[in-house]
Amino acid sequence: MLELVWFVSRGQRPAGSRTVRRYNILSPGKCPVGNVHANWKGWIMKASDIMSSHEVWACAETSNVREVAQLMVDHNIGSIPVLDGDGRLEGIVTDRDLCCQIIAQSRSCETPVREIMSGPVHSVHPDASLVEIESLMQQYKIRRVPVVDADTKLQGFISIGDLACHCDTAEREHELVNVMGSVCAMSRP
Repeated sequence: MLELVWFVSRGQRPAGSRTVRRYNILSPGKCPVGNVHANWKGWIMKASDIMSSHEVWACAETSNVREVAQLMVDHNIGSIPVLDGDGRLEGIVTDRDLCCQIIAQSRSCETPVREIMSGPVHSVHPDASLVEIESLMQQYKIRRVPVVDADTKLQGFISIGDLACHCDTAEREHELVNVMGSVCAMSRP
């Protein structure tokens, strides 16, 4: 049975899911991320400031690939984090994993995700800087980075799109173009 985990900041949770963590909207005492440089000179953005935490779907390591593929289709996403029984990040399954390890090898759709998940997962902590996140993306050619706490419990995700939403200077745009170029570059065997 697929266990859906939904991280919410507001709104109703879907039937059949459980709320793992509820995030509060920024209070007036905190920096509004969209206006960082205008009002908060010297403030450095961290992973926790830009991560997507309002709707992150995950599966258990015992889920089968059919369930995970359906979850990807239902929510228009390309990767699903795999959590152990305590909610710790164990791996990640991407649409590419499904294609290369299930379809191309004619394996059963009942295959447990733990058999095809990628790991170890390259992740960051909520206090990681944007430079650290971009460096990780470039080094490992990954488009999405999980954010985990000290116990490796999933807190959210940061995608290249999240980084792009926070480009507020020409210099930041140039840095992001370099990250995207590195991540999207073809690897040679």
